[in-house]
Formats: sequence, structure tokens, C-alpha cells
Amino acid sequence: MKFDLQKSEIQKIAAEHNYTVNNVEKVIRLSFILNDLNTHTEFRGKLLLKGGTAINLLAFAEPPRLSVDLDLDFAENMSKEQMMEERNKINQALIQYCQENDYEVTLRKSFSLDSYSLYYITVTGSRDKIKLDINYHNRCHILPYVITQIPFPFSVKDGMLNVTHLALPELFGGKIKAFYERCKPRDIYDIYSLAQSNILSTPEERALLRKCIVFYSTLGNPDNPHLLKQDVRHILKMPFQDVKAQLLPMLHINAGKYPKDEINHCVINYLSALMALDETEQKYIDEFYRGNYCPDLLFDNETAIKLLNHPVALRTQQQIMKDKDEIESN
Repeated sequence: MKFDLQKSEIQKIAAEHNYTVNNVEKVIRLSFILNDLNTHTEFRGKLLLKGGTAINLLAFAEPPRLSVDLDLDFAENMSKEQMMEERNKINQALIQYCQENDYEVTLRKSFSLDSYSLYYITVTGSRDKIKLDINYHNRCHILPYVITQIPFPFSVKDGMLNVTHLALPELFGGKIKAFYERCKPRDIYDIYSLAQSNILSTPEERALLRKCIVFYSTLGNPDNPHLLKQDVRHILKMPFQDVKAQLLPMLHINAGKYPKDEINHCVINYLSALMALDETEQKYIDEFYRGNYCPDLLFDNETAIKLLNHPVALRTQQQIMKDKDEIESN
């Protein structure tokens, strides 16, 4: 889906919605790419949207903020050899797609991640980019993926945008794990948006959300069994300059004064209530860092059996046991 909007159209949308012109253009471009990733046969059903873009596009009736990156997981838990074959096919198809749609593309590859930068010239004449990351290591998921239909942002196209994505408990579970790891202003704001909504609000939904957070807190984290025990009140010390630089450009220009203290206290109260771990949740963490991976402590039998082959969990366990052996040998 080629980007074909004119400068005057983007400026009109930006003025009507109180966003910057360049961010409006980026969100529209991102939605066109997302549409093609969910409709072209080379990609359809293979990539799951996650992260802030998924949360703000899909979880709420009205997006609380803009999000301008695409974070994706590979959808199928297959062998490493099969995954590498699919990975190569997706890379070739995605590079060709970018070139056909007038993006200058660069690709950085690591063991688990293919990280694309899609460069383009904006309607205002500046150079900008969309970041697109595909994680091939995190290819086993707790819950079945979901396909959601939404209108195109700012109603720039007729019809609906179909998006394949992580289920909401897993989506927010990953977001809250990210908050504990890095604590960015956008993480705080996304959790605030969740706390202010009726999403995942029943006791059963909260329990599943917490179990997703506990599970994700151990993935790729061989060194810190106390990640979820940190005092979240540290967010009160976050400089407003961080909020101004990293979050405010994603909010309405005329949104008024940003109620930093109100938002922070709301998030603190929400997480303090949510993250009171029960005995089996704490036991899962304790056993994990002893080198015993027991997903059945968190999930039903069918889910636990599936998660036994989670590539990131298994690799993290290998690191834990390696570190344990080194300590014992010394």
C-alpha cells in the first residue's frame, strides 16, 4: 500500500488532531506497512504485533498516545532450522517490499532480532525513519494470537485494518515487564492508560496478567531474580525532561499541563495492588533461578507443555546453569 497523501492532507489531519505533521505522517505510513504485513502472502500469519504500537492502536477505543515503531514476534514455534529458513524468506520479501514502496532500508541482524530502519522523505521535506523489529527467538507464546479489525488511523482509508497481535494479557504483561527493566516515560503512560480503563479488570484477568508478567520477567534475565521486587516509587524521581523529550511529542500538542505526579501515583498504586505475588508465582521465580523451569506453576497443563520448549526460557536456563557451574568450580 503506497503512501499517497499530500502535504496539505497531512497538515489538515495534524491540525484537527493536535499532533505534529511528521508524527501524523509516520503513524499513517506505519499503518499502511502494518496492513501489508497482514495481507501479503509472504508475511500473513507469520508476524505478531506487540509493544506500544499494539497497545495504543488495538487495546483502547481511542489511542491514548501515538506510537511510531513496529515491534513484532515471529508467530510459530518451530525448530531453529525451520525458523532460519522462514527468516531468510521474510527478510528477502521485506527488503523487496520496502524498495517497491520507496523506503531506503538498512538491516541489522543479531542472534534473535532483525532490526530494520525504513528511511523516507517526509511531506515537509525532512528525512525520517520507521523502526521495525522482528524477534525470532521469542516465537512461543502463552496465549493464542488475536486478529483485530480497526479503522485506519485518522480514517485516511476506507475499509478496516486487520492486525494480528499478542493477546491483551500477554501484550500488557510484556509492557509491564519492560517497565520494570527500563522504566521509560512511555511505559509509565501505557500502564496509566491501562489503570484508568476497564481492560483486564476482573480478578481472573488480573491474575492471568500477573502470571504473564512473572513469566516474562524471567525470560532473557538470568541475573536478577528480584526484578519484580523493586520499589516502583522510584518513578517519582524521573526528571520531567525525560517526559518532555520521550513522551510529550506522542501526545496532543494542546493536551495541557502533563499531570506527572497524578500519573505516577496512579501507576504506583496500580502495580502495588497487581504485583502481590501468590505462593506459586513466587515459587516459579525461585525454582527458575535454581535451574528448574516449571511453567506448570503458572499455567494450565496444555499451556505449560507448550511453554516447555520456549526458546528464550531454555536459553536463559542454560545461562543460569552455566553461571552456577562457574561459581561452584571456583
